[in-house]
Amino acid sequence: MSLRIRIQDPAGSREPGAGQLPLRIGTGPAADIRLPGPVSGLAYALVGVLDERPFVQPLEGGAGLSLNGEPVTVTRWLADGDELAVGSALIRCRCGPGELVLTVGYGGVDYATLPPEAVAGEPGGAGAPPPDLVAPVPAGAPVARAWR
Repeated sequence: MSLRIRIQDPAGSREPGAGQLPLRIGTGPAADIRLPGPVSGLAYALVGVLDERPFVQPLEGGAGLSLNGEPVTVTRWLADGDELAVGSALIRCRCGPGELVLTVGYGGVDYATLPPEAVAGEPGGAGAPPPDLVAPVPAGAPVARAWR
């Protein structure tokens, strides 16, 4: 029997197959678990399975990765109730017999750009941030310009 993994995030619920392991956590398009923030090709961490036990492995882009509030600098086993944090995004781990559920939350993020897939179906269409993440800009406030 192999460990079934399910990812739940604002885009919905999905089950990557064993051939997709390890899962990449990052902000770039190659990430399996996409987080809000500036798009980068670097991943923060990998989530994998060894002998039916899930683990997290930090990568070179993993500065700021924590497990239950403690910095992750080496590979660590994941257990039921563990919480992975990257910046202010939170991934809750629920482990049960034969299953690992990773629930991704963006509440309280310190950067309001979400991956387009994460907001598809929200008011405003794909690519638009959910209304609760958009704060009104006061008149006369400086506005950041897009890079070229």
